[in-house]
Amino acid sequence: MSYPPSAAANVYKKVLHQCAAAICFTNGFDAAEQGILEVITHLMTSYLNAICSNSSLNCEIAGRTVVIPTDVWLALINMGHDVTKLPGFLSKISNGTLVIPPPKVQSPPQNNAPLRVGRCRPHPQHVNEFLPSFPDPHTYIRTEISGEPDTSYEKVREMASQRKRDTETSLINFMLRVHPRTSLFRDYETKLKDEAAKAMSERERQKDARKRARKQAKVAEKTQKSMTNNNSLPDQLIDDFLEDSNKEDAVILSDSEEEDDGFELEETENSIILRWMPPFCSVLDPSLETRPYLSTLEDENNESSSTDQRLQQTISLASDDHTYDNAFLRPPRIPTKEEYEEMEY
Repeated sequence: MSYPPSAAANVYKKVLHQCAAAICFTNGFDAAEQGILEVITHLMTSYLNAICSNSSLNCEIAGRTVVIPTDVWLALINMGHDVTKLPGFLSKISNGTLVIPPPKVQSPPQNNAPLRVGRCRPHPQHVNEFLPSFPDPHTYIRTEISGEPDTSYEKVREMASQRKRDTETSLINFMLRVHPRTSLFRDYETKLKDEAAKAMSERERQKDARKRARKQAKVAEKTQKSMTNNNSLPDQLIDDFLEDSNKEDAVILSDSEEEDDGFELEETENSIILRWMPPFCSVLDPSLETRPYLSTLEDENNESSSTDQRLQQTISLASDDHTYDNAFLRPPRIPTKEEYEEMEY
């Protein structure tokens, strides 16, 4: 029966992974593939499991429950090892070889208790205790209001005027952004364009400086870890030992560069100018359509038609010989003298 790997098993596997990399490094290898290290780690795990199982078997045969060094010694002999070479190997690895550092202790995540408003009702006698508790009383019994809303005449008029002012400001800004406009103060707009261009260039320069600073911090942190102990194996040895470590580091750096800038809205030069220039400094260009509200009601298939085509359609709809002309939608027209005389009263 197989069980899912626990947190301790993952830590042990990581230590064995570092041991495999250290053994390859001490034997003269400069690089290795990820798959090869995985195979070596699996062989080391099987080898250690065999030693432990044989040692436990020797311990049980002797009538004991705790394994002693003699049981391990006999297990190595039964597996065909020459135990007389172990002292020489121990003295060899004790002088100037790589040492595997202990794994870092990871603090368990703290689960914050949910916020409660008021006290929950206890379970009645007919409800079992293992069932979840009742929700907060204000969610299904009664919701208390801390303060009564001000419904005076002055407050209502103030809120209505403020809402109207905000609506007008939003509509003006929207129309200036989506429709062609003409500036009444060309020199002032040119000055704002130059300042906006300088602001955009300064923002790009600061963005590049932050990226370079993050890269330097990453490199400095990595170098500091590798120089903490000259006789110890750094935590990032496996990443340096693999062939594609440089590519992985580049991907990590590129991801960290976008962490801070991903939440910033992209601002253009035109948006900066519209934000700095007051709305009364520009006027909207006149439209060639006599009924622009009808063009907004058209479907998506008619959006590709140009303004001239829509103008010709408007003129054709307003003609007298059109069979399906609507008097309520056609633009007003002053009748000629002949038409006025022909009218019957």
